[in-house]
Amino acid sequence: MEFSFKTAARTILTAVIVLALLSVVFKAIIVLLPVALVLLLAFWLYAKFMGKKTKRAEQPLADSSSDFFDAFGQKAGRENPRTGRKPARDVTTKDVDE
Repeated sequence: MEFSFKTAARTILTAVIVLALLSVVFKAIIVLLPVALVLLLAFWLYAKFMGKKTKRAEQPLADSSSDFFDAFGQKAGRENPRTGRKPARDVTTKDVDE
């Protein structure tokens, strides 16, 4: 295969076109990146604030004594709460002397 002027010109022209297309793609990514970040931030803020309002509306008030929930989500006034655990067997307790 003989190396001619046409082959060199065609190779250089192909390389220039490929590099120009890559440059356009990278510039588009660089230009659109801040736009995507702003949209992502706006969506996150919307979800954060709107999600808290709906969750807050579903929770009972802590100062109402008839519907008070403890830290584990069980009602404090129940005598026999269902925890999903088996009852303890062969357990003894001792008083602590202070």
